[in-house]
Amino acid sequence: MKIWTNFLEQLEKEIGTETVKRWLTPLKLHRYDAGNIYLHADDSFAINWFEEHIASKAKTRLTNNNGRPIKIHISLASQDGKTSGAQQKPQSHRPIDFIPDKLDPHHTFEQFIPGPDNVVPLKLLANVTGFNLETQELIEPTIEPTTYNPIFIYGGPGVGKTHLLMAAATVLELHGKKTFYVRASSFTEHVISAIRRGVMQEFRAAYRHVDVLIIDDVQDLIRKNATQEELFHTFNTLHTTGRQIILSGNCSPQMLDGIEERLISRFEWGITLPLTSITTTNELHQILSRRSQLFKFPVQKELTDFITHKFPSAHSLSHAIESLILHAHLDKLDLESPLSLNRVKEHLTHLFEEENKAKLTPDKVLQLISEIFGLKTEDITGKSQSRECVLPRQIAMYVMRSELKMPYMKIGAYFSRDHSTVMSSIKSIKKGLETKDKEIAFYLSDVQRKLLNN
Repeated sequence: MKIWTNFLEQLEKEIGTETVKRWLTPLKLHRYDAGNIYLHADDSFAINWFEEHIASKAKTRLTNNNGRPIKIHISLASQDGKTSGAQQKPQSHRPIDFIPDKLDPHHTFEQFIPGPDNVVPLKLLANVTGFNLETQELIEPTIEPTTYNPIFIYGGPGVGKTHLLMAAATVLELHGKKTFYVRASSFTEHVISAIRRGVMQEFRAAYRHVDVLIIDDVQDLIRKNATQEELFHTFNTLHTTGRQIILSGNCSPQMLDGIEERLISRFEWGITLPLTSITTTNELHQILSRRSQLFKFPVQKELTDFITHKFPSAHSLSHAIESLILHAHLDKLDLESPLSLNRVKEHLTHLFEEENKAKLTPDKVLQLISEIFGLKTEDITGKSQSRECVLPRQIAMYVMRSELKMPYMKIGAYFSRDHSTVMSSIKSIKKGLETKDKEIAFYLSDVQRKLLNN
């Protein structure tokens, strides 16, 4: 029906082609007449989304040749082909509590070691929220709230984004501000639950009646069109009424592929600040010292050097300390008695493995395998089909799949091969392991041992 098709084309310009494809194209045109359009939806989720976002637009824009409005009837198509009316309410569920994510009590401004490149974000958030970094006391904000709105903090994993955002939320709550801290993944879950259960008003009341909204890891909203739509309107409501918004992401706003341009432009309205990794030994020692003091857990000098060498990031270092304390509690050790190096190695073995895996990249895997087989990396990624090149190539693909969890397509792109070739190569290595092929077992064991100790 041309009227319906034209309507969808208009919507593509307003809400984006992807949104239309995701929510409206799947609706099946069942029948129509001069004054009505009857649509079938696959589930009640789609019906609720239509009623929430599109129904009002359809009422004002869909008219027939005589200028009379066309009414949309959308119903649920059941498996036997029958339909239930759009007015039928979804099954009742228990009420949803749209509550903030829990704050880590250890993620405070006092416990944050900024490093020279991260002083500005720390001071800004402290000044905006009302915290004196020198005296570690609550004060009146020294920067007027919403002077910078939003505040967007970005950086790679483990640089302290979540720590800073939680610290800000904690201080704001101590000041009596109604603060809503939430990860982007939780925000998405709340949106989906609200749409499915038809409680969008309750969702909006929870998110829009706050003094400060803090959303962590906004990159998790990539390609989530319905969630982005809701965030867009939530952002506008808070911003126009002078409420503070604080955000974090793994990259600067303009680098966020898969986020709508209108959202990205709003992320850039205020101030955008980077966070960088702590890399100096002195800074790592400060973190270890601060964390051990917090938990009253002494760490000797030789253990400090060992632990900071093995865990060269603030994030992994904090995990290591917390793991040691947990083991000490489980073993009923005296926390004031220092641990031996052997005991530390024993307790942190699993974290050593995780840290090594986290450092792995396809390039590192390829380089290691080329060294083991005595080949150039170009020999392994090249077109040679000789046995001496094929086996290390297959092992490299197998390791990238098993250790790095890379998709077949991505591995194929790395080796300039079709993904079916990758699947076949990995299957060949698996078969060799199952049949106890000594050559494959030997090389793979050597690769895994060196990856662990790398």
